[in-house]
Amino acid sequence: MSFDFNSALYVLVREKRDISLVKVLHLDSAPEAMTIHKDKIYIAGSRTFTVLKNFRNGVVLRKLLVLGIMPWWELDPNSVAIKNEDEIYVGLRGGFAKISLSSTKVRYFHFVKKR
Repeated sequence: MSFDFNSALYVLVREKRDISLVKVLHLDSAPEAMTIHKDKIYIAGSRTFTVLKNFRNGVVLRKLLVLGIMPWWELDPNSVAIKNEDEIYVGLRGGFAKISLSSTKVRYFHFVKKR
């Protein structure tokens, strides 16, 4: 189980011999798993699912979509897979979730052992 602190996305900036962090974007929950596909970053947070769009040179320009409170926080999201622009899969402890970005619906699937 993760602790849900306010999180942020930072960019590491190097100027000559100095290194600094620049906050680029506030995240609504602690990131658990993520993937990058084309021009989008998909982040499964401990309580939200966020899609970030139009990033270049490490700078995120805007949030495209934030799905509200996800009941998976106790299921430890561990991976994100993109099937197409609308169909996203999030690996969870004991199963997975299928997210439709167009309808913002989430379906949960539980793995069952065969006897």
